[in-house]
Amino acid sequence: MTGPFSTSTSPADERRAVLCVKLAERTISGYEWNCKVTRLTDTGPGTIRLDMTCDDYNLAAFLKEPDEKIFKEVMLLKKIDEKRIVFRKTLNGKFMDPDYPASYCPANAQRAYLESKARSKVTRLSNFPKDRFRVAPTSAA
Repeated sequence: MTGPFSTSTSPADERRAVLCVKLAERTISGYEWNCKVTRLTDTGPGTIRLDMTCDDYNLAAFLKEPDEKIFKEVMLLKKIDEKRIVFRKTLNGKFMDPDYPASYCPANAQRAYLESKARSKVTRLSNFPKDRFRVAPTSAA
């Protein structure tokens, strides 16, 4: 259960990766938040509970706390199959949202997506009409 997980059906990229699980490094991160796993508990078949300390400047701003505030959070991860999980994370120590599904996005799919995106950009730029932005001649005054 290590790697980026996406809530999109297309290949994951940095905007779609809502959850990056690195259990070997004891870190979990999402969009604009990062957590260090302080305790991992096996709660059943394919299910783990992660106790974490997290920084989340958006949550801190919402609560009118300093940006550096560290929050104690819990995340539940449940494996659905080899490519899908559901997760649930506390916000300021409380579960507020239901389970959130995510699909595993393997490194080769991420790399292929980014390479395709780069090739597409190069093609667009090479097909751009070069005469559209000529410098206008200046008149002598």
